[in-house]
Amino acid sequence: AIFAAGAASRFEGGCERQFTVKNLRAAKIDPLLCTFEMFAIGPLFLEQRDLAEHRKRRDKLAALEFALAQHLGENGYRVLGTHGCRKPLDRRLFNKVIAIADAKFPDLQLTRNH
Repeated sequence: AIFAAGAASRFEGGCERQFTVKNLRAAKIDPLLCTFEMFAIGPLFLEQRDLAEHRKRRDKLAALEFALAQHLGENGYRVLGTHGCRKPLDRRLFNKVIAIADAKFPDLQLTRNH
C-alpha cells in the first residue's frame, strides 16, 4: 500500500511504491485520496538454478501477467502498469491463476475456456 509521511508530495518506500504512484497519477488518480488493496499470486515457480531456467520462467510469468491483465480489463477492472507479451501462454497454469482470481474477485464472471 502507498502511504504518505510528512509532506503530502513525499512518499516513503522504494522503487515499487514510486512506480505505483506514477501509474496512479498517470491514470488521474490522486494517490493521497484513494485506497486500494495489493493482491499477489505466488510464488508460482521454484528458485531457478541458472539464467536459462530463469528466462524460461520469466517468459511464462510475463505471458500470465499479460493474460490476467487483459482478462481483468475485459471484465470491468481498471488495470494499471500493464505491458505486452508475445510469449506463449501456459493455459493450464493460467486456469489455475484464474481460479485464484475468481475466489479473490467474486464479481468477475471469469470463463475457464482460455
